[in-house]
Amino acid sequence: MTNNPEYKHVATLCHASSNTCPEVYINESADEAKQVKITDDFGGEIYMSREQLSVLRGTEI
Repeated sequence: MTNNPEYKHVATLCHASSNTCPEVYINESADEAKQVKITDDFGGEIYMSREQLSVLRGTEI
């Protein structure tokens, strides 16, 4: 889980065959382009807008 308390954990996306569990966080007060943070099991992080995430999901959040 992230060390930044401003990002709220909203989902863990585990994949059984690869044993990886990326985590998704939301920070509504962050810059619009960085409201979504996704972390991997190796400490990597990516940021995107909620609009970009909704395109990946196929629905608005």
